[in-house]
Amino acid sequence: EQLAFADEMAQAVRWGDPVPMGGLRDIRNALAVAEHPGSRIDPTELLELGDTIRSTGRIKSHFGSRREKYPRIADIASAIEDASDLAAKIDRIVDGGGFVKDSASSKLARLRRDLDQERQSLRSGLDRMVNRLSDDVIGDRVVSFRAGRPVIPIRATHRNRLPGIVHDQSATGQTIFVEPMESVEQSNHIRQLELDEEREVERILTELTDAVREHVPAIRSTLTVVRELDRLYAIASYADTSNGVAPTISDDGTFKLVEMRHPLLDERLRAEGGEGAVPVTVRLTGDQRIVVVSGPNAGGKTVALKTIGLASVMAQAGFLIPAGHLTVLPTFTTVFAEIGDEQSIEQDLSTFSSRMGHLARISEEADSDTLVLIDELGSATDPEQGAALSRALLSRWGDRGALAIVTTHLGALKEFAHEHPRAANASMEFDQESLSPTFRLHLGIPGSSYALEISRRVGLEQEIIDDAERQLGEDVVRTEELIADLTRRLERAVERERELERRARELETRESEYEERFSAVRADQKRLVREANEKAEKILLDSRALVERTVAELRRTQASSDAIREGRHSIQESLAETRKAIEASAPEPVVRTDKLEVGDWVRVASLGLTGELVALDKHRGAVQTDTARMEVSADQIERAGERPRGRATKGGGVSAQTSAADTFKPEIDVRGLTFDDAWTLVDRYLDDAVLARYPRVRIIHGKGTGALRKKFGEQLAGDDRAGSHALGELHEGGIGVTVVNVRS
Repeated sequence: EQLAFADEMAQAVRWGDPVPMGGLRDIRNALAVAEHPGSRIDPTELLELGDTIRSTGRIKSHFGSRREKYPRIADIASAIEDASDLAAKIDRIVDGGGFVKDSASSKLARLRRDLDQERQSLRSGLDRMVNRLSDDVIGDRVVSFRAGRPVIPIRATHRNRLPGIVHDQSATGQTIFVEPMESVEQSNHIRQLELDEEREVERILTELTDAVREHVPAIRSTLTVVRELDRLYAIASYADTSNGVAPTISDDGTFKLVEMRHPLLDERLRAEGGEGAVPVTVRLTGDQRIVVVSGPNAGGKTVALKTIGLASVMAQAGFLIPAGHLTVLPTFTTVFAEIGDEQSIEQDLSTFSSRMGHLARISEEADSDTLVLIDELGSATDPEQGAALSRALLSRWGDRGALAIVTTHLGALKEFAHEHPRAANASMEFDQESLSPTFRLHLGIPGSSYALEISRRVGLEQEIIDDAERQLGEDVVRTEELIADLTRRLERAVERERELERRARELETRESEYEERFSAVRADQKRLVREANEKAEKILLDSRALVERTVAELRRTQASSDAIREGRHSIQESLAETRKAIEASAPEPVVRTDKLEVGDWVRVASLGLTGELVALDKHRGAVQTDTARMEVSADQIERAGERPRGRATKGGGVSAQTSAADTFKPEIDVRGLTFDDAWTLVDRYLDDAVLARYPRVRIIHGKGTGALRKKFGEQLAGDDRAGSHALGELHEGGIGVTVVNVRS
C-alpha cells in the first residue's frame, strides 16, 4: 500500500505536474505558545503560520482538482483542514517584515500618527539648538540617542553652556552627551506614546493568538496529513532523480530482482560524470532459496550483496527502488547481514569468533520469512573446516526456507550449490583478456578466483606459478579452466540473448506500425468503395432521368426519325461523359522506363510500402518488406530508386528503423475541423502515442462553442487507450486543450 502511494506521488512529480509543497514552515513552537491562555505569538512566527496554512490549502486544492489522476493522494490531502480565515486575519494584522500594521486597530494608527508628529517636532527643536551653539561649545553638530533619550554632544569644558541631563561621556572624557532641559518634557511625552503603542501591539497580538488557539486542533491535524504528504514527496523526489520504480510485492516468496543499481554508488558515479553503477539481476526459480556467489577479489561480490539487501529493505520501507519494472520481491520479517570484520579486543573476540557468534544466532532464528546476507562465508579459519561448517549452515537455512545469499572463494561451497536442490551458483563476470571485473552478476555458473592469472599478469615469476599449479593438482586446475571456459560461453550466450531481445523489440514495433498502416489502407479502401458506389448510384439516377426525358420526347413527337436520332445522340453524349469521369478517377498506370528484375528495390503503389522484389511473373509479383512478404498485381509494382543505406541486401538481415517514439510529437491540433474529421486524426494519433509509449499528450481543439470539447470528452471516456483525461491547466491552453494520460 505504501509503495502504491509513493508511486502515485512519483507520477505527480515526474510528469510535468509540479506539486506545491513549498511554503511549509516549522510552526510547532507557535502552536505550543498558542495553547496557553493569555500568551502572545511573535509576529514572525505568525507570518510562518500564515504561510503554512496557505501552503496546505494549495496542496489540498492541487490534489482535489486531480483526483482522477491521483486518487490515493487526493484522499490523504482531503483531510487537510481549512484555516484560510485565520491566514487572512494574520495578513490583515502583520506585514511581510514581521511588524504589526498601523491598520491593525484605529487606536494603533492614531498613536503612531501622534508619535511621528512628536518625533518630528522634537527633531526640529533639537536641530535649532545645535545650530545656536558655537563651535567651541559643541563637539559635533549631530543629535544622537543614549538610553533612548535624545542628546547633544557638548565639550566637557563648556558643560554649563547647555542646561540639561548628562546621559553619557566619551572614552576620553572630553565630550559629554546632554539631553537639553527644553526637550525633556517632550521626550517624556514621546516615551509615554511609545509605551501606549507597545501595549496596543501586545493587546492586538494577544487577541490574534486567541484566534490561533481556536484553530490549534485543526492545524495539528493538518500537520499530521502534510507530514505524510511530505514524506511521500521526499520518496517521490528521490525516485525521480534515481529512476526508481515500485516493485511488485509477492506473497509466495518469489524473488526476481531486475537491473537493480546500488543507490549510493549509482548516485556517486553519475555525479562524477560516469554511467552509474552496473545493475544487479537475480531471478530465483522454483524452490531455489540459496545463492552462492563466487568470483575474483574486487570483482563486485560485496557490492552485489549490499545491493540485494538494500533493494529488499528499501522496498519494505515504502521506497521506490532504482531497478527494472519487472522486479518482484517478497517481504521479510527479519534481515541478517554479516558483512565486514568485527574484531573486538575488549571482548577478546577474533574475526572468526565474532562471526560464528552471529551465525549461531542466525541459525536459531532463521525461518521462511528471513533474508540472510553473508560475505565471505567460511573464511577466517581453516578452509576445510570453514567449508564444512558453511555447508552445514547453508543446509540448515535451506531446510527452514530462509533466503540466503552468500559470497565465497571456497570450491566446496560451489560444489554444494551445484548439488543441493534448493541452491544455485552465481558468478561475478570477469574480462579474461584484460583481467578486470565487469561487475555483472550471472546466475547458474560458479566463478573463478583467477588468482593464478592475476598473479601472472602482475609479474609473479612463472616458475612460482607453475609450482603452485602442481601443488593444486591437475583436477583443480582443470576445474578452474572449465569454469573459465563456461564463463566465456555464458558471456557469448548472454550477448546473443540481448541481441535477440533487441531484434524482437524492433520487430514488435514494426509489426504494430504495419498493422496500423494496413488498418488505414483498409479504411481507405472502404471509403473509396463507398464513394464509388455513391458515384455509380448518381450515374444510374442521371441515366434513368435522361432515358425518361428521351422517351417522353419521343412520345411527344410521335417518334419521328429526327427525334429518335436526337435521343440516341443525347444518350451517347451522356455515356461518353460518364466514361471520361471514370477514366479521370482511375489510377494512372505505372510507366516503367526499364524492366524490373528480381532483387530490385521497389514500391507497392497501392500500399505505399517499399521492399525487395523477390519474385515476378507476367501477372503477379512478390515483395519482401521489413516484416512481411506480400503478393500483389504486377502493375502495382514500380521501381523505388536505389536501396536505402543500411538496408540489407538479399539474404541479409534487416537494419533498425527509427522508432515511433523518435518522431512522435506530444500534441495534435484539430482546430477548425468537424468532429468526425478531427476524431479520425486523433484516433490514429492515440495509436501512435501507445506505440511510442508516450504517457501524456495534448489535443488542441480550441474553445469555440465547446461542442468539439464535449464530444472529445464523451469519446475519450470510453476509449481504452485513455487512462484518464482532463482539460488543460491555464499554462497548457485551459479549456481549449484536453490532456490525455495514455495507457502503455
